[in-house]
Amino acid sequence: GSGVNYVGFKGPAGAVAANRIWELPAADGTTGQVLRTDGAGVLSWVSAGPGSVTSVTSFNADIGVATTTSTPVLTLNSGVGPNQILKLNATSQIPAVSGALLTNLDAGNISAGTLPVARGGTGSVTLTSNGVLLGNGTSAIATTAAGTADQVLRIPGAGGAPVFGAIDISKTAAVTGTLAIANGGTGATTAANNTFFMGPATGGPLAPSFRSIASADINAIGFVQDGNSFATTATVGTNNTQSLVLETNNTARVTIDTSGGSQFSGQAWSAVQSSTTATPLAWDANSGNTMRWTTSGTGLTANITNLKPGASYMLVIKGAGTDAVTITCNGGALPPLFVPANAARVGGTAASKTIYTILSDGENCLITWITGF
Repeated sequence: GSGVNYVGFKGPAGAVAANRIWELPAADGTTGQVLRTDGAGVLSWVSAGPGSVTSVTSFNADIGVATTTSTPVLTLNSGVGPNQILKLNATSQIPAVSGALLTNLDAGNISAGTLPVARGGTGSVTLTSNGVLLGNGTSAIATTAAGTADQVLRIPGAGGAPVFGAIDISKTAAVTGTLAIANGGTGATTAANNTFFMGPATGGPLAPSFRSIASADINAIGFVQDGNSFATTATVGTNNTQSLVLETNNTARVTIDTSGGSQFSGQAWSAVQSSTTATPLAWDANSGNTMRWTTSGTGLTANITNLKPGASYMLVIKGAGTDAVTITCNGGALPPLFVPANAARVGGTAASKTIYTILSDGENCLITWITGF
């Protein structure tokens, strides 16, 4: 070429064993081509091709190398054992592994699906607020409804899942033991007939028990056998519109009504009754043993009921009439006997009185009478 510069090839350093001549190609090659010898000193342009693998090694145990020469066999160390690489199976799922091997797993990264009970989950996506979790076999965990204040979790009478509710202390299965006195109970499971739960009759404050009433219990407020020792006048009676009755052998013996009338041994009332009925007179002796009958009629009849044997009754007829009075006792069950014989009265004025005294012996009405008052 022109100029003072040149191009060329330089032989190898040092002595060569023999002369060597390489024949260059007649023209330049294309971009990327390289010179290749045919082994006989003839060079030609050729495209660069892949090289041959002569040796393969693995940096760690993740990849296994079966042959380290030009035809190596590489194997990925995958599986579910220690130090193995986990890979998806044919259905794009992670193969089963021990949950103990899953460490530092952030549950917040699980965005879909529900972990079933069989896999250690609840099988549910929501739970009742303030409810209690209930086992349900392999099905999703159930929850109770929320309870209210002071309720407890209990099994219903018909059985089944527990629910919140009040304790039914009438059920023997709901409670056990005996509630002590210190906790508001009696401390007893049985009590003798006709006994009362109360403190001791005498002495200082002690625990109560079931016992009979002693005279010391009511001496200051009630009447007891063999008498009381009140510090004031003893009073027996009622403070309302009820009568006072004294009994023996379960039978009324003395009755005192609210107006002061009294009846002894089942006999007549001492109360005074009055009537202005013309005739007949209806007199119930249970309401009083004295009747004042004011009448000016004639043909008078007095019908007296509830006469008691041994009792004394008085019928006073006031008026101007003079005819005899017909008296029937207990509806005719006690025929009347008059002494003196029944006859006309002495009358004449509105203030005139005739008095009939009536006794019963259980067989007859025994009547004595006086007229002309």
